[in-house]
Amino acid sequence: MATGLIVREPGDPLTSLEKALLARLCAGDWKGSSEAREQLVHARWGGYSVEGCECFLIQIPPERALPLVPKFSGGPFAFLDVSGAELGFGLLELWLEGGVLHSVDYIPLDGSDGDKLPGLEHVSGTPFKG
Repeated sequence: MATGLIVREPGDPLTSLEKALLARLCAGDWKGSSEAREQLVHARWGGYSVEGCECFLIQIPPERALPLVPKFSGGPFAFLDVSGAELGFGLLELWLEGGVLHSVDYIPLDGSDGDKLPGLEHVSGTPFKG
């Protein structure tokens, strides 16, 4: 179990790392990416996805009239490779629910819990379509 997670409340601003990771995940050029980027401008922290992990939920204010991401085949909307020194560490995934940004998950390849989000220096610059 991770220690040192900061106490936060849903609706708090995203950290600079969370914003940067989300910006990379929304940087695709496929159908729905521009809508995801519009939602990102208003994104807030929604809570931790799993206890002991920095993976997080995303809140988009419902009163905003933001465009929804069109339906797609399912699974994560976008993902990024996480690696270093030519070794793969894992995948960072962006999930949607009902056309709205929902969560960011980090899935390490070594089977660990992924208690820390990867640093930006370990995340590929271009997302892959989920």
